[in-house]
Amino acid sequence: MPAREPRFDPIFGLPTPLLFAHRGGVREAPEGTQFTFERALREARADVLELDLQRTSDGELVVWHGPELDNVFIDGVPSKPAERTAGQNDIRSHAWSRLEGHAWVTGPPPYPPDLSGIDMSDDRRLLSFRQYLELFPGVPTNIELKTGTDGSLTRDDLELLIRILDADQARAERKLLVVTTDHGLIKGFREKTRERSGKRYATGFSAREVVVARLKSLAFLPQSDCENRSLQSTHASMLSPRRLVKGIQKKKGAVHLFLTQFGPIAAVDEEQGEPTPEQLRPLLGRGVDGIMTDRPVQVRRVLESLGSAPGPEK
Repeated sequence: MPAREPRFDPIFGLPTPLLFAHRGGVREAPEGTQFTFERALREARADVLELDLQRTSDGELVVWHGPELDNVFIDGVPSKPAERTAGQNDIRSHAWSRLEGHAWVTGPPPYPPDLSGIDMSDDRRLLSFRQYLELFPGVPTNIELKTGTDGSLTRDDLELLIRILDADQARAERKLLVVTTDHGLIKGFREKTRERSGKRYATGFSAREVVVARLKSLAFLPQSDCENRSLQSTHASMLSPRRLVKGIQKKKGAVHLFLTQFGPIAAVDEEQGEPTPEQLRPLLGRGVDGIMTDRPVQVRRVLESLGSAPGPEK
């Protein structure tokens, strides 16, 4: 029997399944740092780097999941997070002019109660989004905009985000995916990018759009609501069954599954042990386009061990 033609992810243009390094690989190295992103590309051969954006008090977009800073040493702030005030331990209360060059990330968890002894090499510093783009030209990137209780980004920040994206020197070569659970924010991003730059950046389904796709049936979704978009979901089969995966793909969209903690659903990326072939086989059997993991080096090994036989469909 002839080999099946490989599927290429419609957003990143790479053969599937893609390996996404979530926060660079938070359970393997200091999250969101130059050190960890370079490690993910080098050792895990990650296809896509995933990062989160927060806004600091002076309006800079910073690569950080947060908003807590339990794993960040900051000059002039208590080295023990337990002794910090709420504002001292929240990136949204700090100015980037104060943090730049003065904040270093430790990791992976569990984090030490006193951060004064962590490695303070230059490549373990907090990064602004502008710095990330300069350090990693042309690297495929998944950007999550943090909102609500997890972040402070609003539609007012979209102009700045788009200006930074448009000024990216590697813009023509870089494949980007912008995601957020907030429906109004992702809708605003889609509208503003078309108005400002004429570029239709790939975007993720909002939480509302995921519910519509899952409950109302794909038959009611026009192709325009799926094309150049990614449905990112937990690995739980009830939220990403094979029928839904194939339906999104048929309408020129992509499906990327999280192995990380996703709301109340238990994670494959637990603190102890690495993901196993038995855990990944049924997920790959759904035909998903990518796997998002906190453990990219470990998951790469599993993907290689499975080869071209992902296992039963589900």
